Amino acid sequence: MLSRKQNLAYGVADVAGSTSYNTINVHLLFFLVTVLGLNPALAGSVLLVGRVIDAFTDPLMGILSDRFKVRLGSRLVFVRWGMIPFGISFALIWFLTPQANDWQLFALAAILLTLHTTIFTVVQVSYLATTPDLAPNYQARTILTSYRVAFATLASLIATALPPLLASQLAALLPGLNPALVGWRGVGILFGIIMVLSFLPLVTLIKEPQTTASASGFSNLRDIVQRLLRTRGYPQVVLIFVLATLGIGIVASMLPFYLDAALSLNPEQATVALGVLFIAAALSMPLWTYLAKKWDKARALSCGAVVLATSLVLVTQLPLPAGISLPFGLLALAAGMGLGAVLLFPWAMLPDTVTATSNKTSSDAQSGLLYACFSLAQKTSFAIGVFANGQVLARAGFDAELATQSTRAINAIQTMVGPVAACCFVLMGYAAWRYPLRKSDVDAASTQ
Repeated sequence: MLSRKQNLAYGVADVAGSTSYNTINVHLLFFLVTVLGLNPALAGSVLLVGRVIDAFTDPLMGILSDRFKVRLGSRLVFVRWGMIPFGISFALIWFLTPQANDWQLFALAAILLTLHTTIFTVVQVSYLATTPDLAPNYQARTILTSYRVAFATLASLIATALPPLLASQLAALLPGLNPALVGWRGVGILFGIIMVLSFLPLVTLIKEPQTTASASGFSNLRDIVQRLLRTRGYPQVVLIFVLATLGIGIVASMLPFYLDAALSLNPEQATVALGVLFIAAALSMPLWTYLAKKWDKARALSCGAVVLATSLVLVTQLPLPAGISLPFGLLALAAGMGLGAVLLFPWAMLPDTVTATSNKTSSDAQSGLLYACFSLAQKTSFAIGVFANGQVLARAGFDAELATQSTRAINAIQTMVGPVAACCFVLMGYAAWRYPLRKSDVDAASTQ
């Protein structure tokens, strides 16, 4: 059993990955379009390229990490080698400058994002893969994971809500030819330093136990994939996760445009709005956990999907006044509560497909591939959502140089954040309602 200090060291390390993932997903499209002036369609393609490459390197890095662990006894060597390049490569993204040619800026942005996401995969997969090595039993893994989730939630809140305010304040402190660009560069440097520092306790306080596992990994890959597809509940939970992540991707990357163009919020107000949304999501999770025990996870997720979808439609389609108003605040709280269920349950439902599978079909190899495919689905579907937003902004005539956007552009932004994203969540809720595994099935399998 790890000490409290070691559990803390492990948990703090996820600040790096969560900060990078959420800052890029929520703010990079807005940065590329409004600060650098990149065509929205090309800006959306930047994130599609970077995230899809990132997604498909996950399984490869997982296999490499397993083999490296067997031969040299350590996965964390990848973290030690990669943590400084991880922080530097993140900061470099925000040092992009406007270019005379959009395609040149697109290429530079895609290269820098791909570089960072590749390092992200090397470091983060190796870090997460240490969990079973450090915590070999159910109780220890539960404790260890709780520390990681706590720090990940805090980092996600900071990365989602604070960048607009930080960029504005840093631009005022460090005036330059392009204040917005100076501010975002400051955010990149500050967050890059935080990422590197968050890994230090992990690499200094954690020592991995030796293993005698086999280095084989490719021999029965096809059989394992076929077995996963036949695993009761697994294809359905992947569909649920894809729809949830697609909806979140659309909302998260379009939300800065909505707050700026449709509600005319300044950076301080945008930070408050994003903070309310995310804090409500975090605070709602005990409620959803209670409802999952009373009903089951799938039914609770369906309820959360309806709350989130309804809130998004209302907040974007009602004639709300500019700025932060009481109706907007109440709808943001409701949307945050629904978001809490959507963030919580797909990952919580995934282990049930393993528990409910017979011993003949479940194995460590299957579990590893199951999580790898889940991660691939997450990153790919999120990238598709961001890509779609970029195409919509371009077709709607969004112009970053205009102080006030056209009615057509504002309507397009509201439609994506509202009805389009809501449709994804409604479909996800229906898929969850039809989910074949119920609490009684998992409980029965757990006692066998």
